[in-house]
Amino acid sequence: MPIPYALQRTASATGRRPKFVTCERCGTEYVYLIERKGSGSGTSFLFLDNAGAKERAQENARYSVYKQLEEGQDPIPCPSCAWVQSEMIPHARAAYHAWMFLLGLFLALGSLVLIIVALIESFFTPLNPTSTPFLLKVAGLLVGVGLIVLRVRLARRYDPNAVDLVVRQRIAANRAVLKARYDALLAAAQPPRQKVWPQYESSRVV
Repeated sequence: MPIPYALQRTASATGRRPKFVTCERCGTEYVYLIERKGSGSGTSFLFLDNAGAKERAQENARYSVYKQLEEGQDPIPCPSCAWVQSEMIPHARAAYHAWMFLLGLFLALGSLVLIIVALIESFFTPLNPTSTPFLLKVAGLLVGVGLIVLRVRLARRYDPNAVDLVVRQRIAANRAVLKARYDALLAAAQPPRQKVWPQYESSRVV
């Protein structure tokens, strides 16, 4: 049994901030709220800095959230013309049918491991490549690779502005406000000292 030589702390954080957008189609200025989750870790070697490990984990988690909030985009259409901005499209494509990629990766890697194990066992026990268990492993690998390839092709062709206009209008109504309206709401609801972004909603350390 290995002897522990360090304490590992992990932390998670959630933050949000407004994104200010000028529509490239109609020039409308609008705002939407982006929210992200992040995680981080900190190590206390020889258990000499446990409190510091906790602080580093929290700081790393918050930095992860900060970076995602700064670099991330949600495909939120303009509330005036329902146009999704070109800078949002790569982010929309990255998230489009992401479950297909994850499922395909799981199937492909899992099936590949099982095939490798079966080939190793064939040195001791003759392998029947036409047996149902082996064919199922091969099928799982092919299905997994097929899902990944299909998802990549679908994502490349995906155009958020081709989505039905009513759907885009509904998304804009639920997620975005005109900048003038946002400024008025912010001035009325928050004292100046609270207008600091990002705002971290939660933080948890393990």
